[in-house]
Amino acid sequence: MAEQKVAASALGEPLLLPGKDQAGLADDVEAQLTSYHAGASASFSRTCLNLTNAVSGIGVLSMPYAVSQGGWLSLLLFAVVGTVCCYTGTLIERCMRADGSIASYPDIGRFAFGAVGRRAIAFFMYVELYLVAISFLVLEGDNLDKLFPGASMELLGYRLHGKQLFIVLAAAVILPTTWLKNLGMLAYVSAAGLVASAALTASLSQVTLNLPSGKLYTKIAIVTTLVNPLAKYALLVAPITAAVEEKFSLQHGGAPARAAISTAILASTVVVASTVPFFGYLMSFIGSFLSVMATVLFPCLCYLKIYKADGIRRTEMVAIAGILLLGVFVAVTGTYTSLQQIISTF
Repeated sequence: MAEQKVAASALGEPLLLPGKDQAGLADDVEAQLTSYHAGASASFSRTCLNLTNAVSGIGVLSMPYAVSQGGWLSLLLFAVVGTVCCYTGTLIERCMRADGSIASYPDIGRFAFGAVGRRAIAFFMYVELYLVAISFLVLEGDNLDKLFPGASMELLGYRLHGKQLFIVLAAAVILPTTWLKNLGMLAYVSAAGLVASAALTASLSQVTLNLPSGKLYTKIAIVTTLVNPLAKYALLVAPITAAVEEKFSLQHGGAPARAAISTAILASTVVVASTVPFFGYLMSFIGSFLSVMATVLFPCLCYLKIYKADGIRRTEMVAIAGILLLGVFVAVTGTYTSLQQIISTF
């Protein structure tokens, strides 16, 4: 997968959002939203808001960078990836219909491969969501640092400046949204994210050129680029918070317990985001390893395991075999390249 990067603001360089496969992220988040307890559920319309917010607007400005790295033929790769993820999404849907006890993506892994399958899928999904949440904070810190260079502030005896300062400030704004357990309430945050995504898309004429300084639509693009991660962070870490609550039997601990858990998770992402110097390589690793495993390989393997006894058409077997080969190739080569780049930074 193409390496993803955060670029500078419109003051002379292209402003790039962290990209990852949108269909893949949709599968991840949609599967996780179904695993909530009834008390945290939302209506169909609000669930649509949450899901659309999770997958929209993140990669709008990353495509020019990807095309610049891979050439115009990389657009064909985008189409192939989208088609593959659409198909594996249907495989997940079929697997969820295989048994009434299946309510989430990890449940599919349990039904297909037992406890080991559930733990494997849950691990890849939660780690991926955690790293994407970190990428949102890095995006905020980098872009605000470009807009307000040289900013600094003393906080609790420590002098914060530049990227680290803005990461902490962004986290302070995000924190109250992470305390919301009810997905219906998060839908209001998602609505703000959707408005920002629409404004961002509408404010661009050409995404293949640098954003010119001094233009109104450039300012709109900058503001909405900053709003987008703030509106999406809570939704992406909500499954992680719920998993921690379930792991330690804190589902009924009330608001204080959830606030403590979500605050701890946010604090940990702030620490990582403030210290990781290779954001683009991190996003490349997420896409090439975690996303491929969660959205390409696992759906195919689970589907084969669940439905092999019923018989699978030969044409479908050929298609799944081709997808598995493609997924393994991307995972191996992409992971090797991204890890090599990360190691080279030290």
